[in-house]
Amino acid sequence: MDYYIIKDNKRQGPFSIERLKESGISADTKVWREGLDTWTDAGNVPELAEFAIPVVPPPIDWEEKKEETQPERPPMPKTWLAESIIVTLLCCLPLGIIAIIYSTQVESNYITGDYDMAQYKSNQARNMLLWGVGVGAALLIIYIGFIAFSAILGSL
Repeated sequence: MDYYIIKDNKRQGPFSIERLKESGISADTKVWREGLDTWTDAGNVPELAEFAIPVVPPPIDWEEKKEETQPERPPMPKTWLAESIIVTLLCCLPLGIIAIIYSTQVESNYITGDYDMAQYKSNQARNMLLWGVGVGAALLIIYIGFIAFSAILGSL
């Protein structure tokens, strides 16, 4: 029985089944023989399916796909989390807690792609951190002044 194939968008043949075995046709090569109504994949013709090479998808170039699908990400802003925790423990509890809240939101906003909001949260965390240090330092100076003033009054 003679087989015809479509290769490089051209009809070729007739071929014997032995010649098709040697040619290494793939399972998705279109074939026709007498008795088939239309062009059919070689993998669907019983006598060809056993030696037709399975179709293997081409490898994916992940770097190329990554560049096509994702725009360039800006660098992640500083979270200020460690500094916020230190300010909370040592200086000013209320402003430190607010700084921690902002700090924890930086990374989640960055991961979701909201880069502007991540930068805003980073700036707010830094501001609360600086205010906390300032308030803590002012309270420390007032406390030291109060102690010194009490010592002076106690020595009179």
